[in-house]
Amino acid sequence: MSIFYSAYGASQSCVCFRENIATDYKNVDFIAHVRINEVYYNYPVENQDYVRFDILEILKGPKNKSLIIQQEVGNNINNDKCRLYLKANDELMIFGNLDNGQLISKPCLRNKFAEDSDFVTELNKYRMLRKHHKLITDSRTFCTQFNDNIQFSATLQNILIKSNSKLIGIYAVVFNDDQTINKTEVVESLSREIDVKIQIALIKSSWTQCAVNNNNKFIVVVHKTSDENGTRLFLH
Repeated sequence: MSIFYSAYGASQSCVCFRENIATDYKNVDFIAHVRINEVYYNYPVENQDYVRFDILEILKGPKNKSLIIQQEVGNNINNDKCRLYLKANDELMIFGNLDNGQLISKPCLRNKFAEDSDFVTELNKYRMLRKHHKLITDSRTFCTQFNDNIQFSATLQNILIKSNSKLIGIYAVVFNDDQTINKTEVVESLSREIDVKIQIALIKSSWTQCAVNNNNKFIVVVHKTSDENGTRLFLH
């Protein structure tokens, strides 16, 4: 789990807690690239905004063209006024969950405005996840013991990767009934050389507390990040 700070077109910011990208993909019902048409503020009740939009691309879920933004949500004592500010003609990737047939979005979901410098990168990541929708939704995607594994994270960061490589790699750890590792699978390859290094690191990781579902698979997503020190891999 990671903490991130988001500011949505105003002075107020949100302190949010984020799981890895596969878990966040799995835990929402709706992801779409949209353009906002109308916003009815504080409707149907105070601190809820009713939003109508055009769908530019569906990444997950139903083709709904409206949702409610539930404002004043967050995970911090000073987060009471955390809000997602939307207006007509805003373009963004928006996330939501169904509640009695109504789509609900919140400021601390992974909503991303098209004006953000990493918007296209994030959009392309979700296009790749969409390709493997059934596998991700049928498998386990989070385990504290693994996701906090410092050794695996350090191994990733020591793997050199070309800046023009794919955005993300997706791997599946397949378990036996007794929770020992049967094998690892490459779902979305970065390169043959890098895939082998990641698979070896996965096999060496500790999984004793990471019980899986009946599918006996655990999904791991890694992504590349570039800075002045080069391009590195991180758990996503």
